[in-house]
Amino acid sequence: MSAIRSNSPGPIQRLPHIGKFEDAVTVVDNDTYAIKDLFLKDTRGVCHYTVSVTQLHPRRSTTGHSHSNYDEIYTFTEGLGLMNCDGVPFFVEPGLHVYVEKGKWHQVTNTESTQNLVFMCYYPGEIKRPHLK
Repeated sequence: MSAIRSNSPGPIQRLPHIGKFEDAVTVVDNDTYAIKDLFLKDTRGVCHYTVSVTQLHPRRSTTGHSHSNYDEIYTFTEGLGLMNCDGVPFFVEPGLHVYVEKGKWHQVTNTESTQNLVFMCYYPGEIKRPHLK
């Protein structure tokens, strides 16, 4: 997805790496979570970053996992929960950003009984995630 820059001098240019969540692809939608990915691609169609939005259902947890070849950034936008990074649990809430280094085991748990815990993950490229079920 490209955007048009109209405030620049000269001809209108197409900008890479811009997308809308209407273009996001459903990765999984089950009784644990609903996950959609938005792939930020350059003008050649090469994906440089993925923005993943997760709605973690009440009283559910993500599959604990680690990534050997990339870091992740989490941004929490709705709900309350816990995150565990390498055995260290801490509370998460809207507005919190968490950097997870490659190789660090991590898991997110929704502690709410009625509200989804919503968060975004940012990671490089378009990566297969076999831990999602």
